Amino acid sequence: MGSIAPVSSAHKPCKQRLQCASFTLPRFLKTHVLNRLLFTTLVVVLALTHLPFARAALQNATVDDEYGDSLTKTKPRFLPTTGGVWEGEECAGCRVKPDPTQTFRNTYLAATI
Repeated sequence: MGSIAPVSSAHKPCKQRLQCASFTLPRFLKTHVLNRLLFTTLVVVLALTHLPFARAALQNATVDDEYGDSLTKTKPRFLPTTGGVWEGEECAGCRVKPDPTQTFRNTYLAATI
């Protein structure tokens, strides 16, 4: 049988994995990684400081055919603009005839094309 050589203090087994790592990055690579990290951080900071910030809140707006938008009062434009296509409650030939009491402000437009 062969004899086992005593382990010298330089070759003691590592208790923690990080202590055993002897690999280090070359200096130029460390500089490149550091420069890349600084550049990325700078870009993110500049982007965040120049973003316009907006405040938003939910708001319900109802658009009526006769009275328009409940917020801006802008009336919708119905297409096609051909006469006799869009008609209200008095439409005799329209297939859609909702109950006016169930519509917003009791008005509606219907079209059968």
